[in-house]
Amino acid sequence: MLEKTDAGIATLSDLHHRQAGNLKTLFDFTDGSIRLENFRDRDHFVNSYPFVPYQYTLFQMAIQNLSQHNAFEGKHSSVGERSMLGVFQEVVIRLAEMPLGHIATFDQMFEGIRTALKSNVQQSILIAEHNLGDAFATRI
Repeated sequence: MLEKTDAGIATLSDLHHRQAGNLKTLFDFTDGSIRLENFRDRDHFVNSYPFVPYQYTLFQMAIQNLSQHNAFEGKHSSVGERSMLGVFQEVVIRLAEMPLGHIATFDQMFEGIRTALKSNVQQSILIAEHNLGDAFATRI
């Protein structure tokens, strides 16, 4: 799903070279609560782009916790790796039209599971989205 062409590899390698310091600063978490993986090196960046490695683990944890709290509707009640792959694929397709350098965001992943949530959970989210009145706050 994340396979790159030779031209894509060269372009992403150049992007990594220019942004390596920023990537470490932006995506390293040192509060000690949980170990979330950042990009190890250029190859890891190229192979993972447009995702940050910690997103795989964090999204899986979110899915598991939502499932434990019975947030999913019927057939989606046990959402597994197949559903996660579908969500990641949807995000990649949406990001394909964005300029190089855009990283997948967690709210984009949420959109992939939104319709699988029970209606009461969806209703709570919709109320919050409507009342926030700020697009950035809604994404967060």
